[in-house]
Amino acid sequence: MTPRCLALVGALALGACGDPNRDGRVEGEVAWEPCPLQVDGKGQPTQCATIEVPLWWDAPGGATIELFAQRHLSARGERVLWMLPGGPGQTGAVYETYVKSLARALPDTDLYVFEHRGVGRSTRLSCPVQEDPDSEEGIDVSAAEWPGCLDAVVAEWGDDLAAFSSAAAADDLAAWIDATADGREVFVYGASYGTTLAHRFLQRHDDRVDGVILDSLALDVDHRVYDAEFDAVARQVLELCGDDDRCAEALGDDPEARAEEVRDAVADGGCAAIDSETLRMGAAAFASDSSLRGFAPALFHRAGRCTEDDIADLERLIALFRDRPPHYTETLYSPILFANIELSEQWPEPWPDLASLEAVQRDALFSFQVGTSQRPLLDTWPRYAFDPAVDGALADTAVPLLMLHGDLDPLTPPRRADGAEAHFVGPGQHMVRFPLGTHVLLGSTPGRGGDCATRLITAFLDDPLAAPDASCVESQRAIDFDGQGLTSWLLFSDCSRYGNGCGGRGQEALLVLPLGLGVLRRRRVTPRA
Repeated sequence: MTPRCLALVGALALGACGDPNRDGRVEGEVAWEPCPLQVDGKGQPTQCATIEVPLWWDAPGGATIELFAQRHLSARGERVLWMLPGGPGQTGAVYETYVKSLARALPDTDLYVFEHRGVGRSTRLSCPVQEDPDSEEGIDVSAAEWPGCLDAVVAEWGDDLAAFSSAAAADDLAAWIDATADGREVFVYGASYGTTLAHRFLQRHDDRVDGVILDSLALDVDHRVYDAEFDAVARQVLELCGDDDRCAEALGDDPEARAEEVRDAVADGGCAAIDSETLRMGAAAFASDSSLRGFAPALFHRAGRCTEDDIADLERLIALFRDRPPHYTETLYSPILFANIELSEQWPEPWPDLASLEAVQRDALFSFQVGTSQRPLLDTWPRYAFDPAVDGALADTAVPLLMLHGDLDPLTPPRRADGAEAHFVGPGQHMVRFPLGTHVLLGSTPGRGGDCATRLITAFLDDPLAAPDASCVESQRAIDFDGQGLTSWLLFSDCSRYGNGCGGRGQEALLVLPLGLGVLRRRRVTPRA
């Protein structure tokens, strides 16, 4: 037994650790202890544990780090499903609500939630001064704070920062599977960056798994063109707006052209309530969310009309987003791990200059400003070795795959799924495209018979080799561009998102905003896919 093991992380009681042996497996039983599902101490009972693994898997006798995982045991426990969060840098705690719904849908499947090395409860990478809640950007790291943050991280980890990679995390997952499979079928689910990690696992350890689910594929990520690709996909929301009577009434026969006019007017100071950067980021946040993307045209409409009521609503909306207290999942997120993996693995050379990236951003209607925020860091970050031709090549595997992708997903544009669809054509390897789908399809595809993505996943677990019955895709709802109701009232203080004066004010209403919209609290931040 190694001498050090966490006894407590946050509010979660954790168990003892297994020993990593010299072939990269974990010896002995993992000691699972009772813990609540949610980090805040609420939710149904689950179990949590930590193990210690080598910092460097090819040097198992050296330093170790701690890895956290959580599991929800089913009634029968006939198989195992590991859930990999996105980001990179996101905590497994984002799956708390998914565990609840999947536990009902999968009464024979034990659900395990993976916590990536370098994140929240798995030896989190941090720079405490720059992430202090009282610092310039609170728990987020601003552009001005990144140099000091990097200095702090390098001072703590030095060359060992390179050990926090997707390949090492894939080896971590293999260790967890070895310690928990108990001869049962093992499946892996990954969403967004979780698909990157699941794919790295297939490259290195596909003998340990019986099937893999890739939701919102991120297998060909190139941040040199990220902003342009994001904008191109998100603009399709405006094209569909033109086919909707109420939306077209607000933005005209060519909503995309009208949005460009508004963008230019706002850049020239045409509406004091909002600046062009916030307009782009707000529109991007709406377009990324399946339940809120119908609000993106209304945002351009309000900024372009800019009446007194529009100004009041825009100022209130921005304040709601920026002043929202961080959710506990955001405090577990690691922007350092995010930067370390993205800068090392997702910026192939040659790099564009900053001026060209700024030009792309100026032309965009929807943008999280990934290129302009990350490009300055490339010159100083201690990037680790990553060969796109080898490390980024698609896996040669016969493992059954269920691939789910939304064609209206700007965070992981359809192009990233095209290559995988053409490459993975073996028995049990199938792609299901959602023409109106956006980011992370699990739980966001309601229709006749329940959530379509959940139904597809359940069928895949029952028979990984069978062709999926994708008929439920046809029942997906169209984008709601003018839903009258509580969400419109809360976001824009009016039951119509276009501001038709059809309802009372909602200044006192409380709203728990989707986490993705928290980007508006910051000026320089990249999305947490």
